[in-house]
Amino acid sequence: MKKLYLPLIFCLLVLGAGAQQDPVYRFTKSWYRSNPFISSYGAFVEHVLQDPDLINQRKQLRTDSTLFVFNATFASYNPFSFKPSRVDVALVEQNAQLYEDRPEGDTIMLYVLMAFADSTPRGADRLKKEYDRITRKSDRMFSDYKQEAIDQGKVTGVSRNYFVDYAQMAPVTIEFVTGLAPTPILRITVRIRSRGNEAVLPMSLYDTKPQEIVDSGFKWFND
Repeated sequence: MKKLYLPLIFCLLVLGAGAQQDPVYRFTKSWYRSNPFISSYGAFVEHVLQDPDLINQRKQLRTDSTLFVFNATFASYNPFSFKPSRVDVALVEQNAQLYEDRPEGDTIMLYVLMAFADSTPRGADRLKKEYDRITRKSDRMFSDYKQEAIDQGKVTGVSRNYFVDYAQMAPVTIEFVTGLAPTPILRITVRIRSRGNEAVLPMSLYDTKPQEIVDSGFKWFND
């Protein structure tokens, strides 16, 4: 009997190690306090909402006419290499047309981490350098990316979308933005959706979790 278990245990160890090499999994683990890919979807959302380090929480519940929005500020958590004036986290539901055979559209979740610069020119410079540092690190994680300028009137900056082979929609976006808030923002977004009770990448092969790849209208609170 023990001989039968040994190959199974070996496979689980190999698959578990491979899952941790997935770029989206590694990226999320590097920057976010809560990782959507290591528990059920419901447990992940609850972990974010009940995080004891969060203050100034604001929540917009989902109704027939509105989508779910949650925003809060970390009291002490800071994954960055400098101290921003504020670090926020947000969960924002967004409508998206993912599949042609679903004209009603789908709902995805934007899992957002935001670092705010202080009001000095040095603060903005530090934030831009942090954007450059994070994108350099992320360039080594992902096989493909596309950088674009942000030019929407008063809102300007730069955005870099990261792609994986098994998803048509960029699962990760990193942005340096000015004009959206009183001070510049470094904004990191991971896109997920719920499949049953697990977090998966939108428009991925079979809507697959990053680990499983190895195994086999929108409101911002700026004040």
